[in-house]
Amino acid sequence: MAEGIYIAMGIRVFGVRGSKGTSTEQGITVALRNSMHSCPVTEIPEKQEDLKMEKQRMKTFRMVFLAMMVAIGVVISPILRIEGMCPTAHLINITCSVFMGPWYSLLCACMIGVIRMMFMGIPPLALTGAVFGAFISGVFYRASKGKIICAVLGEIFGTGIIGSLVSYPVMAFLMGREGLNAFYYTPMFLAATTMGGCVAYIFLKALSKAGLLVKFQAALGSKTYETKNFTTAKAN
Repeated sequence: MAEGIYIAMGIRVFGVRGSKGTSTEQGITVALRNSMHSCPVTEIPEKQEDLKMEKQRMKTFRMVFLAMMVAIGVVISPILRIEGMCPTAHLINITCSVFMGPWYSLLCACMIGVIRMMFMGIPPLALTGAVFGAFISGVFYRASKGKIICAVLGEIFGTGIIGSLVSYPVMAFLMGREGLNAFYYTPMFLAATTMGGCVAYIFLKALSKAGLLVKFQAALGSKTYETKNFTTAKAN
């Protein structure tokens, strides 16, 4: 592991950045542990305090970023929306999965869905058509060691297949909709996830080529996989 100080989204992150798939926060924890063995006793408290402050800043930035994603998701959700189709929701899901991982992406999708249901009169499709894809997108991204296309495929599978099948009993039995069948929402969900996934893929690949994606991930304390792009961006 290489020691260093790098700048990510205006936040100075001290410590050690591990190999591919290691989060910045884990690197800070390692640095904190190593500092106790490599520094004079008088310097240990100061270094420990610096590292703890950086971890706290990272957590704060993570919460701010999550709130921003929720706000954007709510605001742009009416774009191209018809019942059963909300392409912009899938754009948010995939972006959040890549930046923050499956659990934060799931939380973001749940918060957006609840807000849309409470204040915009959207049926439970706001949840069933988002939460499965959000989580599976993040899982596929992590499992593939950072392949953006796998995050897109995870969203398509999670929402287009699983979400659409779950939506049928929710809408038919809980909401009393008639004339539905098990695959009623599948074509619409697949179309919406494909549209949103294409936009997300183009957006995230552009960030990746510019070396910005890994900077965002590092600032958020998420796992990073693009070591080459990170090194190039840091050198610039």
